[in-house]
Amino acid sequence: MDDCCVNVCRACEYDCKASNNTGKRDENDKFPQPKNAPYGYFEAVFKDKILPVHIHKDILPEGSEIIPHWHNHLEFLYIVKGNPIITAGASCFTACEGMIISFASGEIHHILPGESGSEYYCIQITDEFARDNSFPTDSGSIVLCCFSEYSKRAFEEMKREYFADSAYRIAAVRALGVQFMLGIYRSDSASLPVNTIKRMPATVEITKCAMKHIKEHYFEQISTEDVAKAAGVSIYHLCRCFKEVTGMTVIRYINYIRCCAARAMLMKGERTVSETARECGFSGLSYFTKTYASFIGCTPMQTLKNGE
Repeated sequence: MDDCCVNVCRACEYDCKASNNTGKRDENDKFPQPKNAPYGYFEAVFKDKILPVHIHKDILPEGSEIIPHWHNHLEFLYIVKGNPIITAGASCFTACEGMIISFASGEIHHILPGESGSEYYCIQITDEFARDNSFPTDSGSIVLCCFSEYSKRAFEEMKREYFADSAYRIAAVRALGVQFMLGIYRSDSASLPVNTIKRMPATVEITKCAMKHIKEHYFEQISTEDVAKAAGVSIYHLCRCFKEVTGMTVIRYINYIRCCAARAMLMKGERTVSETARECGFSGLSYFTKTYASFIGCTPMQTLKNGE
């Protein structure tokens, strides 16, 4: 087996546990989604309780998007193709092949594929494992201009072991994970700190609280005022914080989450378009159809008929 490939081209939440439901790592695990629409996820599911590493490969076609999100663990992106545009902290930059980007635990980030699409490996490592081995988990984002040979060898071996069923696989992945992080955090001379402008922690926490509330209540008739109340701030303050951190308005994010849920529901073929609209929080069929098409690139009826 080689690597788990995630075809990131549609508006549907990706959750690592949604692969083949067998618990096995398989290079054929794919998450096909239509193009020209946002895509996002919050948290990886580490399948093996004692394996603190998750690896997959993302493929972002031109016109796709991974919207603002965060993880409660470390994340590293190893760019293997294209020039993705990455927003992390308060800065936006264009990555290139061979770069590795480190995101701190809890840091909101956003990825666009660039003009010709992009591909990268995503390596996620639990905070507990990093701390147990004396690595930082909250040091902000780091961009390594080049992947050191030490870290690259460790990554290739770690990837091979991760997707294999060899003896002592878990011990090998854990040991190689330490080598991988060691090479990255020792390469300060070749790194560029991304957080050139410090955001107030409260701004980020307000935004996270709002995003969490939206994900938990999108199917209700929630408004910006409802989200502001849940975050404990005024509407004005919420909108300012949310836009600053995510680049999106609160309403656009609500509609994005609703369309993600609607597409998953329509693909099952168990509900009509009207039922789906109502259960996903849309008050009118016309508005649902228009909004869905703007995110997904096709009408709800097309998704229901074609299952994509």
